Amino acid sequence: MAAVVAAVGGLAWNFRPTEEKRIRKAIGGLAADATFSGREGNFAKIAKIESLAGRFTEDADIRIDQVVPIDAGLHGRESIRQVLGAGMPLLGSIKVQVHDLRVEMLDELTAKAVLTASAQAGGQRDIAAQEFELRMVKQRGRWLVGRVEAILGYRRPVIQ
Repeated sequence: MAAVVAAVGGLAWNFRPTEEKRIRKAIGGLAADATFSGREGNFAKIAKIESLAGRFTEDADIRIDQVVPIDAGLHGRESIRQVLGAGMPLLGSIKVQVHDLRVEMLDELTAKAVLTASAQAGGQRDIAAQEFELRMVKQRGRWLVGRVEAILGYRRPVIQ
């Protein structure tokens, strides 16, 4: 009996999610929350915005001014929430996907993720793609985005 319990425990230990898998899942959830059809009602839109904003730390920094005309970037979850609330109705719909995700654990509470995100807005055929570097921070057991930086072509990632 003890051997069976030990074998089951060993299997469970081997198949537990690693921190890298948890980060990948968090980033996948970020893309899912950023995707919307434009047919959602107001309450569903508010829920999406809250869920998406909740994936960032309170003091998150977003520096994507090379891609989107936001001169100073965004600082803080509340700023992110406000931009999302203003921008979502203007887009109509958007489909966001993550490609080529690479995760590097920096320590047990921080990680760096480099990825390519693609977005297709308003049902158009054109797809925009951009490489980003994210600083992921583990807070209260959840992996949240602490910093987003757009990576220009042929540039070294900035987060060390």
